[in-house]
Amino acid sequence: MRREKLRVNAEQRRHLEQLRLTHERHLRVLELQAAKFQLNVPAYIVLEIEDIRNKLAEIDTQLGASTPEGAFATAIKIVLLASNPAGTPPLALDEEIRAISAKIRSAEYRTLLSLVPCLAARPDDLLQALNQHRPQIVHFSGHGSAAGEIILMDDNRQPRPVSATALRALFTTLRDQIRVVVLNACYSEIQAQAIAEIIDCVIGISGPLADQASVTWSAAFYRALAFGRSVQEAFDQGRVAVLLEGNHETDSFNLLARAGVDPASIFLIRASDSAR
Repeated sequence: MRREKLRVNAEQRRHLEQLRLTHERHLRVLELQAAKFQLNVPAYIVLEIEDIRNKLAEIDTQLGASTPEGAFATAIKIVLLASNPAGTPPLALDEEIRAISAKIRSAEYRTLLSLVPCLAARPDDLLQALNQHRPQIVHFSGHGSAAGEIILMDDNRQPRPVSATALRALFTTLRDQIRVVVLNACYSEIQAQAIAEIIDCVIGISGPLADQASVTWSAAFYRALAFGRSVQEAFDQGRVAVLLEGNHETDSFNLLARAGVDPASIFLIRASDSAR
């Protein structure tokens, strides 16, 4: 059944667009505050963020941007775990978070995708973040080893490798509503293969990868999801974005799927015909 869009006059539209801009600015401030708390975000900040997202969704509806059919009732959560331990090459993790946030904010369904950064991630933070936020997408950014490990840190900021076996056990235990796992780290295809036995769609890297290519791909991937594209389309758009930057490392990105799952049919945000 097609939804009737509300009609607003020019003056009302200007007021709503200004109100939306004000809410978006406030939301960005709150999200930055939440990122500083990492896994211990005060409840009042979480509630205020959710309230603003609901207000933005209401404004978009009034402006004629229909809520996507088949979308989750609340914003889809992306838990982004980032780690750059002492003694490892510096990574542009802050630039990646900034780029992803900017692309989501510029997309059609920006209020339906919520980025939750968890910085300086320790092994136990994986359990805490998945229990606390129950995300649909889990994203790791950091270093990987040729032995097939992702590199987190301990309480002294020293490298703490996490094996593919441990990650598989993690997602077996805490699968919940996770549909996509992104391992944006060098040599992470080994972990991706193990996790793809459990999770619908998993993205891993088959070898070394330049930092800028990593940032460019991630930002384009989430922008596409926030425009209502499928996981396959978003993955492909990420690779195209890397090519457009003059980088030819696109073969390093690999999308794996659980048996019987077609990434082209996975829409985390499904746009209705009336919204196209």
